[in-house]
This record gives sequence, C-alpha cells and structure tokens, in this order.
Amino acid sequence: ALDKAAPRLLEPILKMEVVTPDDYVGELVGELNSLRGVISGIKGEDGVFTVDASVPAARIFGFPNFLQHLTQGRGTYSAQFSHYEQVFDGTDDDPLWPEAASAALRA
Repeated sequence: ALDKAAPRLLEPILKMEVVTPDDYVGELVGELNSLRGVISGIKGEDGVFTVDASVPAARIFGFPNFLQHLTQGRGTYSAQFSHYEQVFDGTDDDPLWPEAASAALRA
C-alpha cells in the first residue's frame, strides 16, 4: 500500500521579514537566494528596506549571525512557520540535508 501511496518528503517553510539599511539589500537578497529562499517583496522607505521571503527552515541556521555581521547590527528579522513544501529533486547534493532523507528521495 505504501508503494501505491507515492509518499513525498516535505520540509517546513518559514515566512521571513528582514529589515535592513539600503546599503545591504543586494547582498541580503543574494544570501536569501543562496538559502533556497523565494523573495516575495522588497519595500523601501527613508533608507530602510524590508525584504519578504519564504525560506526552508533547515537553511536559516546561522542567518542571525550573517545578518548581524552584514548590517553591523542594524538589521532585524522575524520568522514564522508558513507551510510545508515538497522537497525538490537535487536536494541530495545539499550538504545540509540529512543523508537519510536523501536516500528516501532516491527510493
């Protein structure tokens, strides 16, 4: 029955809001993209930008340190659970992804 069910591996996705001085928006967006994040909006006013993104939860470890270093302590962020998404093919090449989950994808 399990074979017919076609199980799929899901990962939690966080909705993030990152506030940063305008000098750092480009590098911040690049970092979020490298974390497999999807940018949903960028708003700027008075030299401060807010970047909205959805990022896999497993990828944001270390992000607070990155943001503090990048913005010299002037950036802030909030993150909350948004939804689950099916893990896409190719995750087995990701060094942060558990080998057991990668094996399950290949099975």
